Amino acid sequence: MNETHISDDQPTDTDVTDLDSTDPESTEPESTEPGDAGMSTAEYAIGTVAACGFAGVLWTVVHSAAVAHLMQGVVERALSLGT
Repeated sequence: MNETHISDDQPTDTDVTDLDSTDPESTEPESTEPGDAGMSTAEYAIGTVAACGFAGVLWTVVHSAAVAHLMQGVVERALSLGT
């Protein structure tokens, strides 16, 4: 049987990493995601504004006279079922 001995100074398959081909001295692995750096901040800002807008609409609806009247009717009907 042929046995192959790998010395410590020879790289193995697990030692090889994908390096950025544009910078030969780069030690960072190449990114597989599209280049949209900085987009997360804008997305968070838009999401926050949208959530605040939705909260404002919900607050207005819940505190309206129509909803208060409907809730009062539900509570009165629930209390009248017990008697």
